[in-house]
Amino acid sequence: MWDTSIKNKISTTIGYNVGNNQVKLDGLRMLKEMLYTVVGKRPDGRELLVLHTIYDHPSVLELKKWNETGNFDRVSEMIVRGIEWAANDKFAENEMKHRKKVDTQEDNFWTRPRY
Repeated sequence: MWDTSIKNKISTTIGYNVGNNQVKLDGLRMLKEMLYTVVGKRPDGRELLVLHTIYDHPSVLELKKWNETGNFDRVSEMIVRGIEWAANDKFAENEMKHRKKVDTQEDNFWTRPRY
């Protein structure tokens, strides 16, 4: 059953369109950077990557099978997450540039200005 009151327009105010080939390639690059980011150390001293923290087995299998012509919803979601990760990383980098140094030697820790 189809609701005819729904308009056929696509809303461009929310979401992210990854259909463009260049956007998809940039998103894949950002996803790869995110997956190979070191997030910690294992007990034996080896690096722990974001890739190692994915516990959704079907997503890992779909990532291994991915190609540019297939329909891979989980990988598309990961691409959007990679773009979001890169945007957050860039935002944090800009915030760190404008952060002022706080000298805790002169001020009491509890009464010092926070930012």
